[in-house]
Formats: sequence, structure tokens, C-alpha cells
Amino acid sequence: MHLAAGQTARIRLQYNEGQGNAAVKLEWQIGNGATVVVPGSALTPDYGLQTSVTAADQAPTGVAGISSSQISSATSVTQYDEPWLGIATASVVDPKGLALTHFTTHEARGSGYLRRLTRTLPAQANVATTSAYYGPSETIASAWGATGKVCGVDAATPQYGATKTTTGAKPASGDAIVTSFVYDVMGRAVGSKRSGDADWSCTSYDARGRAVSSTTAAFGSVAARTEKTDYAVGGDPLTGAVSDGAVTGSTSGGTVTTTANLLGQAVKYIDVWGTVTTMSYDVAGRVASTVATPPSGAAHTTSYEYDIDSRVDVMRVDGKVVADPTYAKGELTGITYPSGTTGAGNGSSLSEITRNGAGAVTGIGWSFPGKQTAVTDRVIRSQAGDVLQDTTSDGSTSNVSTYSYDAAGRLVTAVIPHHRLTYGFDALAGSAACTQAGAVAAAGRNGNRTSSSDMLDGGTPTTVASCYDGADRLIGTTVANAPADASPVNRSLTAAQLTYDAHGNTVQLADESLSYDGGDRHTGTKLADGSSVTYMRDATDRIVQRTEVTAAGVKTVTRYGFTGSGDAPDFVLDVSSAATEWDLPLPGGVTAEFRTGSAVWSYPSIHGDILVTADQAGARAPGLAVYDPFGQVEDPRTGALGTVSANQSGPDTQQGNADYGWLGQHQKLSEHLGGIATTMSRIVRLCTRTTRVDGRNQTRCPRRESTPRVMRTLKST
Repeated sequence: MHLAAGQTARIRLQYNEGQGNAAVKLEWQIGNGATVVVPGSALTPDYGLQTSVTAADQAPTGVAGISSSQISSATSVTQYDEPWLGIATASVVDPKGLALTHFTTHEARGSGYLRRLTRTLPAQANVATTSAYYGPSETIASAWGATGKVCGVDAATPQYGATKTTTGAKPASGDAIVTSFVYDVMGRAVGSKRSGDADWSCTSYDARGRAVSSTTAAFGSVAARTEKTDYAVGGDPLTGAVSDGAVTGSTSGGTVTTTANLLGQAVKYIDVWGTVTTMSYDVAGRVASTVATPPSGAAHTTSYEYDIDSRVDVMRVDGKVVADPTYAKGELTGITYPSGTTGAGNGSSLSEITRNGAGAVTGIGWSFPGKQTAVTDRVIRSQAGDVLQDTTSDGSTSNVSTYSYDAAGRLVTAVIPHHRLTYGFDALAGSAACTQAGAVAAAGRNGNRTSSSDMLDGGTPTTVASCYDGADRLIGTTVANAPADASPVNRSLTAAQLTYDAHGNTVQLADESLSYDGGDRHTGTKLADGSSVTYMRDATDRIVQRTEVTAAGVKTVTRYGFTGSGDAPDFVLDVSSAATEWDLPLPGGVTAEFRTGSAVWSYPSIHGDILVTADQAGARAPGLAVYDPFGQVEDPRTGALGTVSANQSGPDTQQGNADYGWLGQHQKLSEHLGGIATTMSRIVRLCTRTTRVDGRNQTRCPRRESTPRVMRTLKST
């Protein structure tokens, strides 16, 4: 093989490890020199490990209002100290710029099993999340001093080197969160205990290895609760149930029951309040109809007809057509919601859908009966699909919003109607520097927003400086030039107004006191004026009851009924479980909320935010709702964000002070009782997030085991 100077060539050596004395030498000759063994410094092993990824991205050219500076390609690098082991020791986002580095360390070769010891985020420096492991012969008794059984497992059971504890980063006040684990003889996790827990939280299994019971330990003033799973209700292997006795008022003891056919398709579903739903299927296995019967109220039948390609051709409600989609070349082109004697719709339609060359939706249009103006939403996307500009139009009136991102994919600028919003992640300096004990100057490198500004109609901007501790907890904010009607949360906050429980959940936020159960599920918020909202959840973590108490002491209980395993409610019930509303998601993203003698139809943007509503006659509400990137609704009178009046300005889609607004297409409730302004996230098992409209998460969820890249906020899916 003849190579030029500086040329790289691949050499592949195949060998069989035998017992002889055979050896091989790789030699080279440089120029007319002697033939010598190739030095190791000239060889680079190729272990086939991914070392870098670049997601190419750019803004389209020649588009008015779009700049190449709004977005850039994203690069991440993975590093290996000992690549032959295949264990990554660092990952870096934007290595030539921001250099957000995530470090991990492992047990050394020869002294352990290469198990992970520490994990350090970009801003933490010497503060890390650590993992400790049981010794080879260590038992529950020797590790924890137990004398009997722990979670039903004998204390003499060896733990065989499994994870013993994980310890989070230390916050500015209080101790780091420590989570301990115990296992049965088969290595299954049977118990865990976190800081502040009164006892172990336990999971038990049946003879087939299926989890049948899960007990969450008492935490603070919250009692322990137990979830049970029955895989053969009454001996029927086709009927399963999960229950949580903490659902008070449920005649079934908080039980959700599902019956399947021999193909595994759900044919009957009963929620905790007794809403019964039956499903039937055609010979192709497609849902033909569902019949939903609330505990008290009329049953509703939803049926579907399909075309030859199994696309929904007609959707009927109680025998009347409610949605009639049309297609071209395999893609949806429009949907009508017919009214009249044979229709259950209101005469509106999804009259426009446009897509780019990659198939991503770039425009939708909503039309209404009569001579009412149409509503459109059009976006301009980057090469990778991120939204750079969004224009919503109501006839001749348009609201234009543009967005810019940094090299880590974080939103840094948003220019929306009336506002220029900026978001910073750099260390604060000068008079804005964080002086609180335990503050981490570089907290923005973990994705925490350290600064923001809001310029309303070109005036003096409202600025916010935010400080965080080593556990990424917000410990103080300094707000300058706040609006006169700013809600308490949008004013300066001291450490006393930002407190956390032993699990790391926010329990005090300005004038709001928040509560959680032992599983960190948000259960309520109480304001200083005495008003409050409390939530009750079922065994699948869904909110099944909301209790609202106003400052005047008026109490309203709302229950939610479900027709399947999804987390979006289908019925709104009163305190006696009588149906007061039926919510029906329709093709195209519209949600129709049917009430006695009336209805509210909600029409979303491409992002899923409710733009406008209409009644059952198709008469639409005036104006369009405007939201900032994190869900704050804009006051239509003043254009302000984050004020008490602005928080009450969203679309009125539900009964009471919780409505579908930002991301309302996905039936996310936005709370706006008094000064509360939160969006209840769709619940994910094991990690329940309640997202505030300022973009912060109230509940502390485990950090992902990936690079610290932050998802671009406006990317539609």
C-alpha cells in the first residue's frame, strides 16, 4: 500500500485467539528509509462509537422578516476516556461556542464494575449527582439495620451490588435529596425511600412477575396511599383493574376497569366515577363505534366510517355527521363540520391546510358560516422544522410573531404583538449579580433562564434577573419596571417567597402555597386571600376532581369522566357525578364542548393553542387570543402580559376558572382563579410536571440522561 504524506488509511485486522506463539507486526517505510514498526502514535483505533452529531439547520432565504441569525445548526460531541470500554465520559453541546458539558465518572477498571459514580451538569462544577452501590454480599439488614422484612422482603436478602442510593446536588438550604433502593432475590426493585419519606415506598409482584401493588409512603402531612392492580377481575383474564383508595367519593373505591377481547382490543372501560364506555370494531380491527354513558346523563354514540386506505371518511355523533374530512394524494386537505338536520356540527370548516416539501404543516385556515371572517395561521419553518415566524390572521388583521434560538436550541428572542421578549442564560453581573448564599452564577448553563426582558410597545422594558442554587432551584428574582397590575408571581421574589419541600417541590411561590402527595403529584394551590384549587387524581395520575374555593368562600366541585386510558377528560361532571358537559375532540384539532342547550367550539393554531371559539350556530367570538412562548395570555385591551387581568383574558372554553387555552387542543387546563396562572401538563407516569406560565416547573423531575440540549420551544409536532 502506497500512501502520501498525511494521508489516513483504514487497516482492519482479523484474528483468532489461539494457544500458539504466533505474532504479527505492522511495519512501514518512509521514503528510502528502513522498514520499521509503525509507532502507536500514528495509529488511531476505530471502535465505531458515535463521537459527534450535527443537525444541519438554517433559515430559508429570500423571506421577508426572516434572518439567518435566528437559527443555526446544532452540534453535540461525545467523549470517551477509554473508548475500548464504550462508556461515554462527557457530552458537549455546541463545543466551539457555548460548550455546555455534561460529565460522568465511573468505577475504575479493576476496582469495580464500571458503574456510574457521578453525573455533573454544565453549571455544577464540583457539585454532582452521585450513585452508591451495595457491596457484593451486603444485605438489607447490614445496609439499613432492618431486623424484619422491608417491603415484604427478608432483611437477610443479598443486594448483589445493585444501586443503593442516589444523591442529588445540594441546594442552597436544606439537604440534598437522597433516594435509597432495596431489591428482592430476583433483583427486582421492591422499595425506595427518599428524603422526607416516613417509610419505604413498596412494590409487590405476583407469581408471574407482574406488579400487583404499589404503596407510596407518607410524606409530611400526606398519608400513605396504595395502588392495586388486578389482572383478572372476578377470575376473568380479559378484565383488568387498577385502583387507588385515595379517590374519595368514588363508588368503586377509585377503580378503573378495562375489558379486552381476545385480540387485546379494549371493548369496555369504566372510570372511577362510573362512566361506562363500550367499543366495537369492524373486521379490519378499526374502531367502528363507541358508546359513552356518564354516571348520570344521556349516553352518546360516536361512530366512524373509513375509506379504502383506512382513513376516517365520516365521523358521526348520535347518528349525525359531525366531521367530514377530504383527502388528496393521501394527505388531509380539509374538514367540514356540517350543521342542519343531518349534521351535529356548527357549519364551520378546516378550509385550508398547507405543507412544505418535508410534509410539515405550514398553514391552516378556519372558516365560519355566513359572512364571518376566516381565521388563518401560517408559519415559516427552518430547515429542521423549527418555527421562525408565526402569523395568525383574522380577516385583514394579522398578528406576526418571530422567534430566534441559540446554538443549544434555546429560545432567546420572541417578537410577538406589542412585545419584544428576550431570554438570557449567561451569568448575571454588576448590580444584577446573584448574592444569595448558595447561588450558582453559571446556572444558565443548565438551561435555567437567568434573565429576561419584556418591552411593551417600545416602552421601558420590564427586566427580570433570576438566581438559582446548585440543585437548579429558583432562589430569588429581581424585577424592574413591573406593570402596575403585575401578579405577585411576576414581581421580585425573595428566598422566603420561594421555598421547597424535602422532595424538591416548590411549596411557596410568592402568595401561592402549593401542596403535593408522596408521589410528588401536585394536589393543590392556595392563595393568600383564601382562595384555593385542589385536585384529586386516580391511579393513572389523571385529575378526576377539581375543587375551587373563591376568596368569598364559594365552593365548586368539578369532576372529570374518561372514556379510555388517555389523560384528556371526555365528560365534565358535578359533585354528584351528573354530566354537565361532553367534550369531543374532532379531526383537525377542534374540540366541541356540548352542554345542555349550548356548545363551545375551540379552534387551535398549528402549535395547538386555542385562537378563537364559536357557538353551536357557528357564530365566532371576536378577536384572536395571543400567547407568549410560555403560555401567558395577552390582555386584549392593554396588550400586557403577566398581569392579573391578562391572566383572566384567555378563551372561555370550560365552566369555572380553568379553561383550555395555551395548548388547549390537547386539553391542557389553564388555571386562572385569582392570581393563579398555571397550565396543568398532561401527566406522565413517574414524573408529574405542573408547568407555570413563566416556563418554570413546580415539581422537580429527574434530569434526562442526555446532553443538556433544551428542546426548541416552538417546534411543532
